[in-house]
Amino acid sequence: MTFAPDASPTPGVLVTRGLGIPDAWVERLAEALRPVTVDVVPVRSPSRAMERLSALRPRVVVLDEPTLTDVGWSLLRQIRRLDADVPCLMVVSRAEPMLLNRALQLSAYSVFEVPVDVELMRQMVCRLLQRAKYRLQ
Repeated sequence: MTFAPDASPTPGVLVTRGLGIPDAWVERLAEALRPVTVDVVPVRSPSRAMERLSALRPRVVVLDEPTLTDVGWSLLRQIRRLDADVPCLMVVSRAEPMLLNRALQLSAYSVFEVPVDVELMRQMVCRLLQRAKYRLQ
């Protein structure tokens, strides 16, 4: 596994970076995924996220938009248009019923509330990567 800020040719996990979660969170996720031998590629802007998603075709996207402004929802819609099958895990500051309903409408795979349980996310990402592996064969 490598922690490859914006540089990996074939990432397993693309992480968009919102403003509400410390950078150390992405590093902890990358460290937790070390045994899986997968690249974790963080990006900081919605336009860069779409650019990297188009170029890299990651197997999982973690959408770190804690307040889920219109920009965050727009990004999720764009990801869905580009690749309807890539699982999107969302990280939010508060998982309220209205937010969860909207996330389901936009086909988010799962929603994690801050503070994120990195072990639980690692387990989910590993399952999703395994499913993607079989889907690609």
